[in-house]
Amino acid sequence: MGGSTASVALELAQTLTALISSVTLVVYLSEGSGNMKKILLLSTGGTISCVNTAQGLVPSLTFDQMLNLVNIPKEQYQVDGVQLMNIDSGNIQIKHWSIIANQIKENYHEYDGFVITHGTDTLAYTSAALSYLIQDADKPIVITGSQLPIGSTNTDGISNLRNSILFAGKQLPGVFVVFDNKVIIGNRTKKVKTTSYDAFTSLNSPDVADIAHGRFRWNRWIYQTLDQKTQPKFYTNLSEQVTVLKLVPGLNTKVLEFMASMYKAIVIEAYGTGTLPVTESSDYYQTIKKISATGCLVVISSQSLTEGTHMDIYELSKKFISIPNVIEAGLLSVECALTKMMWALGNSDTTAQAIDMFKSQVYYDNVDLY
Repeated sequence: MGGSTASVALELAQTLTALISSVTLVVYLSEGSGNMKKILLLSTGGTISCVNTAQGLVPSLTFDQMLNLVNIPKEQYQVDGVQLMNIDSGNIQIKHWSIIANQIKENYHEYDGFVITHGTDTLAYTSAALSYLIQDADKPIVITGSQLPIGSTNTDGISNLRNSILFAGKQLPGVFVVFDNKVIIGNRTKKVKTTSYDAFTSLNSPDVADIAHGRFRWNRWIYQTLDQKTQPKFYTNLSEQVTVLKLVPGLNTKVLEFMASMYKAIVIEAYGTGTLPVTESSDYYQTIKKISATGCLVVISSQSLTEGTHMDIYELSKKFISIPNVIEAGLLSVECALTKMMWALGNSDTTAQAIDMFKSQVYYDNVDLY
């Protein structure tokens, strides 16, 4: 009996070892060896750079003041900086995304990786926008911030900035968010908490890695999927003629008609799998047919955070996807749907071309990575 139990235990241990090795890959940070990595830090403001004033927290610290608080192995990392702006992220505008992307483009061949410090409120919008403005990057572009100012007691800013710089030297290509000891794909990032350290989560994809005690523990599948070296493509144009409407019970369809008179595309946050009401007093089917006939594009996304739209399930939603100029968002978050349509409209000559661009896969943005 004892031998049988031991055999079963050994077999179980071997199975678990094989399973774990197939899922994670642990990479130690050998801070004292390897080639010098050149990292460019782009500072935009946000909580991480704030100081306390009588009026409240105000972004004030510059990139060099923040770097002085972070212990980076100088024998392995050369970190230069540019102060692009110093604003609350609530004031981030579409033009700022182009400024960030252009700064990376201008310095792309001079550095091994890039780190952007940013406020958390609109960080997910910026990470999504950069995923479309800088496609097929063969270097890491990392966005980070903090929930407490970097100079305050118990701040998460020091570890977030340090981890971001270390990750930027790892050469995994793409746009990422590094926050609270996690690495998240930029176009899968969602802010889900307002004050806690673990403010961001990854939608419809595992984290790329977690970071603990000086090491990265990679998700092997995600790492191998993303580790594809290609030639980067930079875009500069984003259309400002795109907005978002969140559907609520009783919302008058005239609101949608009014928005369609001002914008070229509207992302509608619908219910569940992509359901919109079709009632006598609130007929979104007829309204969307009307506005789409004018050339306005309508993207239907979900208010649910994960699993995306599935508009072919219910009779109520099925007929919407047959309307010309109506596009199903699928797994795209509202941040991605918004910024992807801005990119598509800003870099196309026709409506058909914009629709094709929106439907194209950009850095696995509409693929379930689980």
